[in-house]
Amino acid sequence: VAEARFLRAADYFELVKRMGGVPIVTEALTYDYNGDPSYLQQPRAKEAAVYDFVLAELDTVMQFLPDDATVQDRASKGLCLAMQSRAALYAASIARYGASTPGVTLPGGEIGIPAADANTYYQISRNASLALVKSGKYSLYMKKPDDLADNFAAIFYDKNNNPEVIFAQNFKLKSGTVEGWTLNNQPRAIAEEAQG
Repeated sequence: VAEARFLRAADYFELVKRMGGVPIVTEALTYDYNGDPSYLQQPRAKEAAVYDFVLAELDTVMQFLPDDATVQDRASKGLCLAMQSRAALYAASIARYGASTPGVTLPGGEIGIPAADANTYYQISRNASLALVKSGKYSLYMKKPDDLADNFAAIFYDKNNNPEVIFAQNFKLKSGTVEGWTLNNQPRAIAEEAQG
């Protein structure tokens, strides 16, 4: 349940980044096929309310998720803290700099966050970041401190115990399956499989 709520918070974060305030739906809506779907319609929430919902959900679910840095392909406390820091930083930036883009607001608050809320969101972001750092579970990759250029490159190919990784897609595939990302994201004309 905690992982599902994390995913819901992550989805709402993606929605609010793109569209501002969206309806916050926390219970299943069921259509009764009577021809009138108006009872399913919900108004857009204020943008700040959606960010507050995301931050509160992450606060709640992190208590039930593993506090283990080796869990990198599922929701964890570290991932909740990282997302909380990022979401609060987005909200703070909108509050702080939204005043300089007055055309990007709606009178009901569905778009835009009051400037007075900026410091509160910055503090939430800072607190989440500090909690992540102070946990001691994550750190910068420094396996090659004598050659920082090589150290930077190694971050991307060294798959053994990278202390920077908080969340990663797991590509450990079953026998006989392939990952098609590279093939699907290159021009078909130059794909090896298209030759012949």
